[in-house]
Amino acid sequence: MAKQKTRTLYKVRGRWPFPTDMLRYDDSEPATPEDAALIAQLETENGPEDVVEFRRYHDVTLHLKTRWGPTEDRWKSFLWYVSREPYKEVL
Repeated sequence: MAKQKTRTLYKVRGRWPFPTDMLRYDDSEPATPEDAALIAQLETENGPEDVVEFRRYHDVTLHLKTRWGPTEDRWKSFLWYVSREPYKEVL
């Protein structure tokens, strides 16, 4: 039986600004085009134009490209939090 292809996804939660360098640090990428668009909005220097949007928490799903897990303490240092467990998505 052939092994199923999967990819490891995890969620982070936080407010503006999004720590974009964490994508490089954890070797991750946005899981969907919607996640990429949200990151683009949250990484702007001035933040969202809408003050309510500025204060709101956002969930972003990321694709982990390596076998190492996300660095939770480093995410916390940016006031973003990693969900409890990465999960697999069957491709």
